[in-house]
Amino acid sequence: MRVAFFMLVACFCLDLAAAAQAPATNAAQTAAQNASKQGIAISTASDLSSTVSVEAVLLPYSVAKRTFGKEVAEKYAVVSLTVSNRDPKQGVVLQSVFLDYSRWLFSGVFAGLTNRAQAPQEVWQQQSKPSQVASAEVRTVRTDFQDAQLWSTRNWVIHIATAVGAAAGAVSFSTASDLFAPSVAAFNGNVVPALGIIWPDNSQSQLNLLNDIGFRTNHVIAAKSADIVVAFFPTERFLTPTLHEIYKKAPAAFFNPSELIFERSSPHGAGHLLRLIEESGLIQPSPCGENSSEKSVRCTLVGSVTRYEVAYEQAKAQQKGGGNPPNPCADEKAASGLQKDCFNVALLNRASLNNIRVVVGGIMTVDVASIPATISSVQIENDHQVSTWKSGQTITGTVTGTFLSGGVLSMSTTDATGSTSTTALGSVKSDSAAGSDASMPFSAVVGTNDIAPGTKISFSVTKTAQDKSTTSSAPFLYVVSPE
Repeated sequence: MRVAFFMLVACFCLDLAAAAQAPATNAAQTAAQNASKQGIAISTASDLSSTVSVEAVLLPYSVAKRTFGKEVAEKYAVVSLTVSNRDPKQGVVLQSVFLDYSRWLFSGVFAGLTNRAQAPQEVWQQQSKPSQVASAEVRTVRTDFQDAQLWSTRNWVIHIATAVGAAAGAVSFSTASDLFAPSVAAFNGNVVPALGIIWPDNSQSQLNLLNDIGFRTNHVIAAKSADIVVAFFPTERFLTPTLHEIYKKAPAAFFNPSELIFERSSPHGAGHLLRLIEESGLIQPSPCGENSSEKSVRCTLVGSVTRYEVAYEQAKAQQKGGGNPPNPCADEKAASGLQKDCFNVALLNRASLNNIRVVVGGIMTVDVASIPATISSVQIENDHQVSTWKSGQTITGTVTGTFLSGGVLSMSTTDATGSTSTTALGSVKSDSAAGSDASMPFSAVVGTNDIAPGTKISFSVTKTAQDKSTTSSAPFLYVVSPE
């Protein structure tokens, strides 16, 4: 009975692991859209045509961690951009994405002060702005991600278990016990693989998502279409370690600082931010009621916000006709008794990250199909297995690069003797529905002969422009090297 119970539990765990790794149709777009629904909208600006609109959503730390992994979420503020191009003829080439925080209270950019260190520039030179943070290019983010995955907790456990099994196998011949060698074989053949199944590695799907929707220079969005681009801004550039921890636990404290009036001092999240404000002396604590002995900054903020809103409603009632909304703090007579309250409310307003905006730059270009494609990498599923390269097998993978939309993929092979063939891989197909300008899923069938280790596969993408002219990418060489 006990054996049957453990077998049932093991089967259940295996089913869960298999379900977790099941591929989804158009997974990149679906994952990005689901993550965006849980994000916080921020303002945008663009130097593109009026027919192009950009919507930006900041993904909270928990969503970014689940979607792109812990390493990316720890280092970057992740912003999902939906770029819509309604122009009937011209495509959009995205060249830059910046996070502009010049209007934020803690930007370090003060009105009236200029940077005296600026050197005169030539007409062909341009400098960056100190209040802007550029998005990291996807190749940089991908390198961070891959390096961190080597030392993740899951991989550490698997590597240690594998090393223990290998070391035990090396000394099994020197033991007198008849049970030691079979036990080592059982450990290596059953326990170690079971660890990998029970604790699946989803880093490959996260890496594919980075390749599919991560921001890269010269990302193309065709005419009358839209695409999702995810930008990654290094948080170390504009958040100190203390503020970064608060941002991770309670991002709403930065976007809606007025909600601090509902928080009490605590060692974590928004309460921690409230305590830091109190310790800084920016806002003085005040009594929480007429007969209350408690004094706190929270009560000061409650009083300031309340008095400001009352003054606003009074000014609004006295306003005649249309015009801009009244500002109680701009009226010297009305503001005479509201000086501290106006300061406190202005502090909350400037402290909000709603003052930041995403700036998108690029150009409009006619006929994207006339721009040659570029291949930066090729990933083939199960390429380390010898069976993948057997005759008649269907290989699947993904080509990543730029300007891949509308292209036709071709493949040729060169064996160790230098003989080139275009028939060793047949039925080459690319999935345009699941692909994008930056990725091209493909499949191909191995011909009548197995593909030997060391064979070089040349990948090329050909595009046809509106004037019927064709352009081809530079060949990308992939070396077959199964283990």
